[in-house]
Amino acid sequence: MKAFGNSNIKQSAPPPKYEKTVKITYKPRAGYTNELRLNLSSGTVRIAVEFQADGTIGFVFPLQTVNMDLVPPSVNAAKGIQFEPAIKDGKPVTVIYLVEYGFSIR
Repeated sequence: MKAFGNSNIKQSAPPPKYEKTVKITYKPRAGYTNELRLNLSSGTVRIAVEFQADGTIGFVFPLQTVNMDLVPPSVNAAKGIQFEPAIKDGKPVTVIYLVEYGFSIR
């Protein structure tokens, strides 16, 4: 698997506790183009997605994949995710979660 960025990141503090975590209400499917089908492209793309307190998607950063051709449709799909923000201390907060898109030829 190809990794992007520093895969040796260590967390020094425990993750914060939320009253409510992000609730994804709509996750678009990643487009499987004819070219990807013809090339029998398959695999999983892991993406870091910033779910902002205002209910919008911030950065979308691919972290890991076995096939670079699958990254663009995955990133585009992740940008269209709709969600309810996480809540901490009664207020919406920005959080970052991993999202996966899988592709397979059947």
